[in-house]
Amino acid sequence: GIVLAGSIRDNSVRTIVAIDERSFFMAQSFVSRRTALGVLGAGSALAFVGCASNAGSVKPLPTDATASYRNDFSGEAKIDEYDTSAGEYRKATRTERAKNVPKPIKPKNADENSVAGLYSSIAFYTAATQYMMESGDDSLIEQTALNDTDKSSVKSSSYQFSTIWFEEPKVTANLTTPKPKESGGEYTWPSRFTIGLGSFIATSGRDADVPSSSRSTTLDVDITGKYENGHWVIGGFAAAFRSQVGSGSSSSSGSSI
Repeated sequence: GIVLAGSIRDNSVRTIVAIDERSFFMAQSFVSRRTALGVLGAGSALAFVGCASNAGSVKPLPTDATASYRNDFSGEAKIDEYDTSAGEYRKATRTERAKNVPKPIKPKNADENSVAGLYSSIAFYTAATQYMMESGDDSLIEQTALNDTDKSSVKSSSYQFSTIWFEEPKVTANLTTPKPKESGGEYTWPSRFTIGLGSFIATSGRDADVPSSSRSTTLDVDITGKYENGHWVIGGFAAAFRSQVGSGSSSSSGSSI
């Protein structure tokens, strides 16, 4: 899991998130150009598991599909529904984390054996991850399509988000092709995966600026998907992190890392 250590004082950031084989991480002695939030699992579990006979093929959408049907799914993967019953949303400040964060609702078609179902599974995963970062609540991670081992890794390390927050965390997956590629029942969808933090990091009684060059990290991610046992299983994020951030080839918004 991810271990958060250090302190924030004299308007400087001393935040270290340790690296292991199962986690994304934020690295360096301050929030640096290699900033990448610890939000995903990694390791050998990135390879999809399960019996191939249970996978099946993605079914094309019928010609009478609903209005949600799209020939071209490229662009940012988004969900449409959020639970706002908690009250009026209030952005994070340097003294308080965000309040009444809208809670993503899993799309009804997320478990559908179709391109639209895979799209919705990706969109809900990014929304649930952003919700965890902003609210400190990891309860939605269990509902996502992330494979079980990586999901457990995320949940085991998500405690850090209950004590530390950012000004404006944002997690997006911009799909770069209209539809995924398929090979042997496994699907690959190229994307640009971005983690944004905002201008500050804070914890109880302490805060600091995040350098402008470190406020956003973007990775090229081949999101993997496989349909098994009535739902999608997705991955590919942590492998991209290890190969790009680990080798120093990842880029942040407006500058290279």
